[in-house]
Amino acid sequence: MFTERHTVLLRDIDKQYVDDIIMFGIDQGADDVVLIDDESIEFLCSTAKERDEVRRALTEKFCFLDTANLHALQHVHPKVFVAISDEAATRSERLLSALNDHTDVLDVIHNAKFERYDEEKL
Repeated sequence: MFTERHTVLLRDIDKQYVDDIIMFGIDQGADDVVLIDDESIEFLCSTAKERDEVRRALTEKFCFLDTANLHALQHVHPKVFVAISDEAATRSERLLSALNDHTDVLDVIHNAKFERYDEEKL
């Protein structure tokens, strides 16, 4: 029902090293690279193992990288969506909002398809 995307996110990189880091990350097995801005790069990997290998290789090769700015992340995206009624949507939105506002919750992922928003787009 959900797909995973594993990433290594680098932030606050000295601009002079960006190209070298991108090429090295691809050589180490990253499937794709997203240049977020002049100082941030996101390496996309298929598995957590590949992500960890890319992260390890980057820290070994570029020892000047601040590990506080090198993040290994896992993103989950729904493949299948479930349409819900307006009444259920109202309750779901309140729950999602409460979860998002909670300090212990890092991320909320759902596969609800809010029909009223889809109708507004038409």
